[in-house]
Amino acid sequence: MHHHALLSVQQPTLLNFKKSIRCDTNAYPVLKDDKHWNNWNRSVISQARAHDVSDVFDRIYVPSTIDGATLFKEKQSFVYSMFNCCVQTDSGKSIVRDHEENYDAQAVYRKLEHHAKMSTKAQLAKDTLMTDLTTFKLDSSWRGTNEGLYFPTGDSLSYAHKSGFPSDTAE
Repeated sequence: MHHHALLSVQQPTLLNFKKSIRCDTNAYPVLKDDKHWNNWNRSVISQARAHDVSDVFDRIYVPSTIDGATLFKEKQSFVYSMFNCCVQTDSGKSIVRDHEENYDAQAVYRKLEHHAKMSTKAQLAKDTLMTDLTTFKLDSSWRGTNEGLYFPTGDSLSYAHKSGFPSDTAE
């Protein structure tokens, strides 16, 4: 009877979460190449918000209650399952495998993000991007529209900012 009473007062947030979550990894994009990290990350975070699991992607989030910890554990399990299916880079699969016993999706995300920003491949990509941005010249060979010029440059600048390029402004 005591166990049944415990189940009947089980936190509604966990029950609501379990009812609302669509356990379908097809809702999330697949990461096959590290160079697509920014687009993949943006899509995954957007989908995670819709599924109410975005706190797993918050590097410093720690639940403050027992109910919150129980709910967070369920969310981590779901996100870990998504990572297991959707992260298909060699380094990413290795990071996911490192947590196959504890399903710590928050740690997996921290490591994936760190790899995306700090790996040798990421550093080379940032160097190439910085060179491209600083040596670009608009001349008569440009055949596109003004918007066509801005949007790739704007995306590149956004990538540069999110990837930790040095800034000229003091923080």
